[in-house]
Amino acid sequence: MMFFIDSNIFLYAFLSTKRKLKDSEKQLKETSRKILKKIDSGEKVATSVVHISEISNVLESIAGKGDAQKAMTYLILNENIEILEVNKSALIMASDINKKHLIGLNDCIAIVLMQQNNINKIYSADRHFDSFDWIERQ
Repeated sequence: MMFFIDSNIFLYAFLSTKRKLKDSEKQLKETSRKILKKIDSGEKVATSVVHISEISNVLESIAGKGDAQKAMTYLILNENIEILEVNKSALIMASDINKKHLIGLNDCIAIVLMQQNNINKIYSADRHFDSFDWIERQ
């Protein structure tokens, strides 16, 4: 079964910091890098154009345009990452979930796309996915 991969996994793997990381942050970074290694070794995952854009925006603001472009090249050209489209219907459904559950819109988009593509597993650091009993978060 394919996993959906949330933008925070890529961000934890790609970003570096000068400050000393807490143990929990080190663990997230290490886990995220292991997930990317699994993808590089052939594991198929899905994400969305919205999540790709989110990754790019965060990387540009923190790491600069050059690092963001390298990451985008990796994400877009990686044959093991399926990039799902988001249409108006998906946005409407995501907005409804957003109103009911007070979860950010991008995560609601992930939930809708997972439903539409029969994906019930997600790589994410966000615990609110755990409130959906059909989603298995790793």
